Amino acid sequence: MRYSRLLLALLIAPFAACDDEDTNAPPASDVTTSGSTFTPPALVLAANDSTASWYITNGPHNVTWEDATPPSSNITTGTYQRTFVGANNTTYRYRCTIHSTDFTTGMVGSVFVP
Repeated sequence: MRYSRLLLALLIAPFAACDDEDTNAPPASDVTTSGSTFTPPALVLAANDSTASWYITNGPHNVTWEDATPPSSNITTGTYQRTFVGANNTTYRYRCTIHSTDFTTGMVGSVFVP
């Protein structure tokens, strides 16, 4: 009996410290910069979300769109946002022109809007 209680306590203990919500995690519609990469490199917006944010902390970086949407300025530290209007099952590719030469290599990313 004593061993079964101990076993139960050992099995439950790792889950007791877990929260359902991580208050330090950025929202799912956020992209951050790390060195010369965007994280996550491929963002999928929720069905009811049409805005994504880029948090740049180690720039300069910029967000330049393949679809000719006006790019962000070169940002050293700050936030850039884009709202996707009328998008439906569309993938938008972007890059940092400082750290990539095209939309397939270097500091690149994409946003899928359902």
